[in-house]
Amino acid sequence: MKDVTILEFENQMTHFDVAYEQACIEHDLNLRRIHNKMVLENAIMEEATELYLAEAEETSGKKKNIFVRMIEAIQKFVRNLISKITGKPLEEAPKEDIKLEQNPKTLMQRGKDLAKQITQCLTGHKGVVAGVAAGAAVATAAGNFILKASTAGDTIRSIREYMGTVDDDLNRFKEQIEEGEKAGKNMDEAKKYVKEYSGIMSRLGTVVSCILGTNTDPNYQNICDKHASDVGGMTRDQIAETLNNLKQKRRALSSQNGIVKSAIRGISNFGNNSNYSKAYNAAGRAQVKHEIDKLDKEIKKYEGMLKDSGRKAGKYNAVHYGAY
Repeated sequence: MKDVTILEFENQMTHFDVAYEQACIEHDLNLRRIHNKMVLENAIMEEATELYLAEAEETSGKKKNIFVRMIEAIQKFVRNLISKITGKPLEEAPKEDIKLEQNPKTLMQRGKDLAKQITQCLTGHKGVVAGVAAGAAVATAAGNFILKASTAGDTIRSIREYMGTVDDDLNRFKEQIEEGEKAGKNMDEAKKYVKEYSGIMSRLGTVVSCILGTNTDPNYQNICDKHASDVGGMTRDQIAETLNNLKQKRRALSSQNGIVKSAIRGISNFGNNSNYSKAYNAAGRAQVKHEIDKLDKEIKKYEGMLKDSGRKAGKYNAVHYGAY
């Protein structure tokens, strides 16, 4: 059972994930704008290089900011979890066995493996961490694990101790991302591991809630109603907003493509119809088509999520409020 803080944490991490992906999409669009500028204004290579470098620096800064905020959000959640455990007498642990979705020891081991992988990405020492690939399937698979009541206290103590090391790891990640040049080169890959890492923390938070029983917030039902139609950790409003942004970016890219085509026709009319020019323009059009295809796939994905969200909301209302 999830409490309010876990639901809000998962929602926050999804928000950061979407923001990071949007930064990547905007980067692709800006690169295309620079390419268009070269075609339309016959920009010299020095100007183009300056524009590309400025764009790379700006995008890196955006990604780094989102990445650090992700780390800080995980750290806040972990510290709240530590406080929750510390402030709860272990003698209040349940007297009966508890059914959990996953083994807490498996989750903690997966978290340790991910921490190693994140460090390797941020320091540029990439390599294969033993058990990481195999651990992914184990850690993400839902199942039934029976936690004996006699071991509940020891499990809570183990999670409390592990969360202390997680806090230290998160501090190290922030230092590595803020100081290291190599971190920027592998940031996209590191972000994927951090996303899964946050999921491990969320699942451990659920384990703690099941053991200690912490769903006492008076607003819990309101939170459940708010997230009843969530898909992929996103609310219906967030899905709709993301879908709208993607469609706007597609329209902008299509519009730019039309301007470039018109300019190319104008250049051809003035006799600049060399083989180099033809090849250059063909490559540009192919790149635009590739980027539009990527956006179309994302649009289709979020359109499907929006439909799934509507179906979930209908079923939830039918069960809880007798309306569909």
